Amino acid sequence: MPITINKAGDLYTASATSTFYSDRDWETTEPMAIDDIVNKLLSIGYHQANIGDTLYNVDPELVGGIDKDFEASKKNGNFQ
Repeated sequence: MPITINKAGDLYTASATSTFYSDRDWETTEPMAIDDIVNKLLSIGYHQANIGDTLYNVDPELVGGIDKDFEASKKNGNFQ
């Protein structure tokens, strides 16, 4: 899997390798909040479905929280 996310206490570490969706490799230099990791992966071209699949494998409850945040953002007009 091109995206790897690991729990580190209350935060997470992540790495991502080049794929069809992104030609950039990336990894955290220190543990980060999951929202920051997701935003970074999206900003460098990783597809939301791939990120969601990886998050689900780490903790299925993470995906539900992000879906709720996404829906709230759409309602508030913050989604681009």
